Amino acid sequence: MDSTIPLDLTDIRSYLNMRPDDESQDPILTEIAVACTDLLEQYVPFSLRETDRVETERGVCSPDPIRIRLRGPALEVRTVKLNQRDATDDLDFFVCDEQGPEPIVIIPPFTGCGDVVVEYRSGIYCPSAIATALMMMVKAMYERREEDPLTEGVLAMIRPWTVINI
Repeated sequence: MDSTIPLDLTDIRSYLNMRPDDESQDPILTEIAVACTDLLEQYVPFSLRETDRVETERGVCSPDPIRIRLRGPALEVRTVKLNQRDATDDLDFFVCDEQGPEPIVIIPPFTGCGDVVVEYRSGIYCPSAIATALMMMVKAMYERREEDPLTEGVLAMIRPWTVINI
């Protein structure tokens, strides 16, 4: 299994009725599966990958502690960095509610301004309905490369896990 997708390429080939030993389409299947995983992760409140990354939307200048919400359990926060125009600095941090559904990284006050990037190991959490929805998306995108893979069937499959973005 590729750590950037929660599916095994052998399973994808089987779902697409390809020969199990035909790896000629693996590069495109991997690209499609990564794109579909990116798209699906916008609808579920947890990470579908072994590792994840959260980046602040804009530059942060903070004389006060800041809180960054992660998606899904945080098995290990690997790095918290401040990316500035000319340099990258490691920041001190601590994590609240690591195993909860939405752990929070708290960063004490720091000097400087820039984008804060948190990289963490989340573990792969992919319920069977989500895996099936992802397979449906990969198949739709592979067979109809120009159309939207978020079909009504896929949306119905993932509805119990979706979050509302207000």
